[in-house]
Amino acid sequence: MTTYPPSTSSFKKPTTFTLGKTVLRAALFALLVPICGTNGLAAWNPDPVVPNGYGVQLKGECDSAEHLDRVKELGVKWVRRGFLWNAVEPTKGTYTFTQFDRFVKDCQARGLRIVGVVALQNKNYGHPKDEPGRSAFVKYAAALAERYKDSDIVWEIWNEPNTMTFWGKHGPKGNSESYAEEYLSLVKAVVPAMKKANPKCLIMGGSVSNMWTKSYEWMEYSFNKGILKTGID
Repeated sequence: MTTYPPSTSSFKKPTTFTLGKTVLRAALFALLVPICGTNGLAAWNPDPVVPNGYGVQLKGECDSAEHLDRVKELGVKWVRRGFLWNAVEPTKGTYTFTQFDRFVKDCQARGLRIVGVVALQNKNYGHPKDEPGRSAFVKYAAALAERYKDSDIVWEIWNEPNTMTFWGKHGPKGNSESYAEEYLSLVKAVVPAMKKANPKCLIMGGSVSNMWTKSYEWMEYSFNKGILKTGID
């Protein structure tokens, strides 16, 4: 199954909410166009009833308990947050989960479900498209799956892997076939490691920066190369 965005013809502009000093955009998670298979889709697919299927993207400067209280007040049920590799492993070989332990606990206390983005590069290893970065990234992803196995988290491998901004400025421009090949190789390594650490964990492919032809071409590259056969949910 391929998840594409619903029609956006009725949306004149994104809805914005101010949380403290930070303006956040609330959008249907379906509009992020995550790459999904069929293994566990029914188990996590957001309720289409508004606002149950809505979520807010959070970053480090706006994920406090106070901000989460504001999110809850909005009535949305999901938050999306990067579990950034550099933050988890600031020193090579040492994992530090403190900030994410607090975040997960605070979300659980408010009944908010989490889409946790497993990303990005780590200064200690370099890009995970190559070794030693790939093996280290796989180990870190498995550690997340193990640590939060009792938490209500849907994992997402990378953010916008079709773009130069998040996948990298190496090689050709974003949305290239080579980017799709590199990303697929990483997904193939990560999924079994996370599933071994927590067989019940739910995993999506990375949300694609889309709404233009080249991005959909990148998705087709990924489909044709077998990303839906990697074990992602």
